Amino acid sequence: MPAAKRIPPILQNLALPVIASPIFIVSYPELVLAQCKAGIVGSFPALNARPAELLDDWLTQMGEELASFKHANLDAKVGHDRGEPDRAHVERQAGAGRAHLRGP
Repeated sequence: MPAAKRIPPILQNLALPVIASPIFIVSYPELVLAQCKAGIVGSFPALNARPAELLDDWLTQMGEELASFKHANLDAKVGHDRGEPDRAHVERQAGAGRAHLRGP
């Protein structure tokens, strides 16, 4: 099977086959937006939004500037209690089933 057929449709039109790593403390909406507008996948950890309510503002900002804003991956590590509240923020913004929690 050709490589293009194995690439998910949402990733087939990237300018470069690059996914920017979500960097704790460093990644924020303006950086992610610049990455996405440059044709790569941008990302940030939900925990960078502090206080937790700021995540709604960040998701709104990205949704307004990027028509392709669809998904969020959330970290549900032991040691913090933001998993479910962050999931609720994402589901409000991107729709139910668009927030993906992964365990430790």
